[in-house]
Amino acid sequence: MGKIPKHLIFNEYLHIFKKLNPEIKNLNKILPGTSIILPIRKQIKNIKIRDVKKKLNLTPTITNKDLSFLILKKLGFNIFKKGKIIYPLKNGKWITINAEDTPILESPFKEKIVLIDKPSLYVSYKNIKDSNLIFCIVTSWDPYNLLKKIESISNKRLKIWEKGQNLIVIDNDF
Repeated sequence: MGKIPKHLIFNEYLHIFKKLNPEIKNLNKILPGTSIILPIRKQIKNIKIRDVKKKLNLTPTITNKDLSFLILKKLGFNIFKKGKIIYPLKNGKWITINAEDTPILESPFKEKIVLIDKPSLYVSYKNIKDSNLIFCIVTSWDPYNLLKKIESISNKRLKIWEKGQNLIVIDNDF
């Protein structure tokens, strides 16, 4: 690849190449005669990667959902959002939850909270009363709204301070 450092090929080069050649939809099927723009080593060598990303608008945008998960992780929640998870029910049966459709949180207090943002999925879970799972209907992935919703269903162990209210901390007393 024209003496381009391996770390750039795999980490940045393809992103830069795609940005410079937006008309090429499939990098595996570039037709003969297609004009392409290649970043050359001199350009890459003397420029910091973050500057290239900024110039080409490659900085990723973070969604409210991603931000909510980052905040929950900082608060001590475990987040399961890949694969299928099987939970036992009290009646001896099992429930399978696709964590890609309905992420599952495990709170620092060991509560299992299933986040449901699609009404159609809620219908399939609403009759499950024989488990230790807490089902949370997510109407907004805005971090504050999601945290308030989790606070309301989490056995009052989590306290989210209201926007605009003062918080006074004296040693360990609130």
